[in-house]
Amino acid sequence: MQSRIHALKQGACFFLFNTVFILLIGSRYFQSTSDISSGLSILYVLITTISHFVLLSFMIYALAFFPVIMIYPNKTLTWIWAGIVSAIGSLLLLIDTYSFDLYHFHVNKYVLDLIFGGAATQIFEFSIKQYILLFAILLGMLAISLLFSYLIFRFLNKKKLTKVWLFLGCVFVMMLGGNLLYAWAYAAGYTPITKSSRYYPLYFPLKADCLFLKLRIVDRTNLAQHVFIGVNKSSDFNYPKHHIVCQNTKNRNIIIILLDSWYFKAFDSTSMPNIYNFSKRCDIFNNHFSGSNGTRTGVFSLFYSIPGIYWNDIEAHKTSPVLIDELLKMKYTIRTYTSASLVSPPFDRTVFKNVPNLVVDTKGQKAYNRDKQLSENWISYINKRNKTKASNPLMAFLFYDALHAFSHPKSFKGPFQPEWEYPKYECLNNNSDPAPMLNLYKNASYYVDSLIGIVLNNMENSGLLKNSMIIITGDHAQEFNDNKKNCWGHNSNYSASQLHIPLIIYTPECQHKVYNHWTSHYDIVPTILQNVFNCKNPVTDYSYGKNLYNTSHRNWLLVSSNDDFAIIQPKRLITVRSDGTYDITDSHLNPINNARLEPQLINTVLESSKSFYNKSKIR
Repeated sequence: MQSRIHALKQGACFFLFNTVFILLIGSRYFQSTSDISSGLSILYVLITTISHFVLLSFMIYALAFFPVIMIYPNKTLTWIWAGIVSAIGSLLLLIDTYSFDLYHFHVNKYVLDLIFGGAATQIFEFSIKQYILLFAILLGMLAISLLFSYLIFRFLNKKKLTKVWLFLGCVFVMMLGGNLLYAWAYAAGYTPITKSSRYYPLYFPLKADCLFLKLRIVDRTNLAQHVFIGVNKSSDFNYPKHHIVCQNTKNRNIIIILLDSWYFKAFDSTSMPNIYNFSKRCDIFNNHFSGSNGTRTGVFSLFYSIPGIYWNDIEAHKTSPVLIDELLKMKYTIRTYTSASLVSPPFDRTVFKNVPNLVVDTKGQKAYNRDKQLSENWISYINKRNKTKASNPLMAFLFYDALHAFSHPKSFKGPFQPEWEYPKYECLNNNSDPAPMLNLYKNASYYVDSLIGIVLNNMENSGLLKNSMIIITGDHAQEFNDNKKNCWGHNSNYSASQLHIPLIIYTPECQHKVYNHWTSHYDIVPTILQNVFNCKNPVTDYSYGKNLYNTSHRNWLLVSSNDDFAIIQPKRLITVRSDGTYDITDSHLNPINNARLEPQLINTVLESSKSFYNKSKIR
């Protein structure tokens, strides 16, 4: 047994040296940044990058290396264990750089909830080649890390290691300096520093507005504006505001067909011929936006008709949507046919919590298998329902996932070629040609369209269309680097590329009309409650939207996840992060020089965002 103290000092030196490798991996965070330009921001990034990545390396030391060596300070185990945990830490950091590169956010609680929520294999579909590549990278990192660890520990074996703590002291001073610079920048609204801070994983910098005011470093009149919405954590959540009064005179079926990650440009006669042809019998809303750029709050905005910033309140209070509650009051039979599980995100505990005998998933290994199976399950149910001559009206939710997974059978030869075998996210960058990935997506669209075509034909042949409202839309959009900001997929920004989706509505009396005014997912529930159920309440009692057929002009739209949001204007986008900092860009994410928040707009948005809290109790 060697001395614990000496082994821990050797480990500290190793993880200090290992910071070099972590810095090399972490450099991927900054490959496309344009925020770092001024001398002050360069100084901030320099000292913060060094100190923060040293801290990340020592987090591995403190959490994984230190406890094991304290228990069993074996000489051989020391260098082997150091090599193993440093390799795992480096791999996790590498994965996070890819997440940030593609989606512009770090692996966070939301992602972990999806991974460990019980439906990870349905949400994230990877090819066998990607798993092999990941395993090969891990083995390569492990080999390099073990060799490096062996050499470092051997070199340090007889050293006294007295200067390492001095160097760590210098790192602490840099860390303190970086935090003070950020605190000043946050208070003063110096965006070159506050923007660059988002690139660091697990970074929670200091904020000290009050201190800077007391020290008169920042003047109150120049104190930066920070925007917070949906931060009321009291028990005063008030949805709906009043008792809903509706009268079902039509007994009309409500069928919602939702396509996960529906790219607006893929809705045409070549990519989706069946839906496109069906749309000629429907009302088409060409300028329709989801309430979010992700599934959780995109579906939420459709069913609850309020922004995703209320998600936490809805989940905490176990509140069912007004739409579902009214359907249940009117004795509707509610059926769900969903390719992706309703367990993660937890729609079974929110949107459909009051639905009896809820079916939360569909069997099948791949998204295209599940999409095909859910279509067959639906058709089987409709045929059985017709035979039994069921009298209750029907509400059905069909949720297809193959577009999200870029998934179609290998035997299915789509018309768009050449296509990738699978979405090669690991190969994407700002200069990548989107064509092969887009072709794969369009072929998945073509396949899903063939399934939905069969479903629509069955509705026609079974007579279901005679008294049904059919709503076909997406939960959110899908970007293929449309804005040239290296954004692929969704969940990374609030531009139209990730929010603009098709919306098609069929009713028996529909004459087919194309609408070009600005509509939102928030508008779907008011349309159903007013046009189908003759609801007497003002829309503001239960919705953030308006009737889809109300063509009055919109000046802005609030879209959000459950912890950040954006205000969309016709030619401007204000994106606000969870810490209250914000970006002001044009609609293609290009910064607008010297742009400032408009107090009147912000006050209007802030007031509207509190509309479902009891006003008398809002502080």
